[in-house]
Amino acid sequence: MLPPILVTGTPRSGKSVIARLITREQDFQLVREPLMIWDMDLGARDDDRRGALEVTASLCDRITNACSALLEHQEQTYVDDLSYHALRIPFIHALMPDAKIIHVVREPEYAIPEMLYGWTYRDTIGKAITRRRKSIRLQGLPRMALVCSKLYFQSLPRQQENVGAQSTQPCSVHLFPLVC
Repeated sequence: MLPPILVTGTPRSGKSVIARLITREQDFQLVREPLMIWDMDLGARDDDRRGALEVTASLCDRITNACSALLEHQEQTYVDDLSYHALRIPFIHALMPDAKIIHVVREPEYAIPEMLYGWTYRDTIGKAITRRRKSIRLQGLPRMALVCSKLYFQSLPRQQENVGAQSTQPCSVHLFPLVC
């Protein structure tokens, strides 16, 4: 299998748009919602994070083969757009060191209302815009959005502190922040 491209970010950040743009070329194939593959051997836990220490040779082979099996043509590059990858970057790097990771970042004041209403309501854009003027109900926000938002805000000060340190680590994971 060619090195995959994994597009990640918070829900409603634009990662699906980026993934669809990439896969407009015939050399790439978008695989929709392959969560079961990435959750192999996950077990019951309190959150969706995975670390590098969880990677075994067997798990690596099974996930790589499952991703490869979803491709229509083996000469294509696997592309997916799971939000969960944002919580599993060390895991992915240990599993597939050649993978390219695109981390899409959208300003929270625009992304969070989209998360709230994207999952709660299914109606026209006009009605969604009208509803957005009303107060936001946090109880409708799924756990994933809360975890991603919390991690995003916690990472802001560290990103500036570790700018020089990131380049010294031997890592082939590529993060391309995109601010919409």
